[in-house]
Amino acid sequence: MAQGMTVKFGADTTQFTKGLDRMQKKTKSTASSIKSSMAKMLGAGLIIAGIRSITEELDRAGKLARRFGTDAVTIQKLSHVAKLGAVDIEVMADALKDANIRAEEAAAGSETAAAGFKAMGIDAVAFKELGMEDQFLALADGYNVAEAAGQGFSTTQKVMGENGVKLIPIFKEGSEAILAQADAAGVASNDTVDSVQEMNNAWTSAKTTMVGFAAKTFEILTKTVPLFRRVGDAIHNQI
Repeated sequence: MAQGMTVKFGADTTQFTKGLDRMQKKTKSTASSIKSSMAKMLGAGLIIAGIRSITEELDRAGKLARRFGTDAVTIQKLSHVAKLGAVDIEVMADALKDANIRAEEAAAGSETAAAGFKAMGIDAVAFKELGMEDQFLALADGYNVAEAAGQGFSTTQKVMGENGVKLIPIFKEGSEAILAQADAAGVASNDTVDSVQEMNNAWTSAKTTMVGFAAKTFEILTKTVPLFRRVGDAIHNQI
């Protein structure tokens, strides 16, 4: 009898062990499935976030291009150069804007403005006719000309203001290196940027419409709910 019990107990243990193994395998399979699903969801989320980031950047490039009178390709190239120099494209654009103001002043007879361009070896009148990218390259070489005479910082500040000073680390590399950086940038065509802007504008309009609809609906409900309550109260009183 004792022997039978021993055999029985051994059989029970074996079944338990098999069941435990199956449970562990099932748990591992479920965990693997959950992990795979989460990885897919995370991957899809990252893709969507990446696309959104790109469209926002292209939309910004288009808006800045219109703001500064250039094209989106140029803005993207200079944005790449600005990022490598740890500054924002708007800092660069504002510095160029100040430089153009000083160029106009120099052309109008301002000795102070003219002295700044002269120290850089730049013809102020010719500078005004250049495109945004060429202006930046000219100022980079101009900084190095002034710096060779020990006037790099002061001249840059005089021509481009405080924003120009922030660009000095980029200027030090010279126009050839800057041009190489700009040409190495991956950019979208102007047509692509225009399409992205149209899409973003349409989405903004749609969101505005939805917000307006929701606000109107809320307003209507706010006015009608008390009316329904009064009707309900009247019916209740009649009953």
